[in-house]
Amino acid sequence: MSAPDGEATAAIRASTALARTREASQRDEVARVRDVSALARDRATEARDCAAERKDASLEDGASPDAAVTEVGESAATLRAGAATDRAAAADDRAAAADDRRQGRADIAAVAVLQERSLREARVEVGQLKGALSSRVVIEQAKGVLAERAQISLGDAFARLRAHARAHNRRLSDIAGELVDGRLDAAALTDPAPDASSSER
Repeated sequence: MSAPDGEATAAIRASTALARTREASQRDEVARVRDVSALARDRATEARDCAAERKDASLEDGASPDAAVTEVGESAATLRAGAATDRAAAADDRAAAADDRRQGRADIAAVAVLQERSLREARVEVGQLKGALSSRVVIEQAKGVLAERAQISLGDAFARLRAHARAHNRRLSDIAGELVDGRLDAAALTDPAPDASSSER
């Protein structure tokens, strides 16, 4: 596996782990909001029961109904304030969960971009390697053709191919292809200059 593939795989694993963590966090958050809502309902029920008991006790003790109503009103106001705080906390939790989802989508998009870039780079590299391999094959064939026709060594054949390509300002693989295809006569490839190296490639 090449380095870009390894980086992309690591990024995918990290993003997947992050998404799972966020998903678990969101589930926990939903459970917490449900717990808060249940707690608020329980408080409301307790406050109503408590207020009703106080009203009944006040009326039995001979207190005025206005005092009982005031006490019930204060309990209801306290309950409303607690419920408003719980709703605000739940809204904050929902906003945080939405932010986490947006960040998760951004992370997934970033991983997709990295994967696409790695794939593009791998395709370019494969194309370059294929081109280099096919050029090498053609050059080796041309060396063999020239060595056989001119009755010279493979090293001398390569030196002649290279000298001809340099003298005509052309690519070695193009000259080799023309020689193999028969578009270039082996006789056109003269001895290279005396300073040219004749080491076999």
